[in-house]
Amino acid sequence: MSMSVEAIFEKGVLKPLGKIDLKEHQKVDIVIRPKESAVERTKGMFKAKPDMIKFIAEDDSILWDK
Repeated sequence: MSMSVEAIFEKGVLKPLGKIDLKEHQKVDIVIRPKESAVERTKGMFKAKPDMIKFIAEDDSILWDK
């Protein structure tokens, strides 16, 4: 059985963000693929300075819907 699950790396440990159906002490192979940022996913879609695009894509203080 093969599966893909998103995980976060905290304090030296990979923590899955979803349910994993495994037996206790079962060994698995892990392939690490870092997630692309919003800036990397939208590269080339907008014409603006990279710093401005990064600010728009990643700044949580911007509210689009009021």
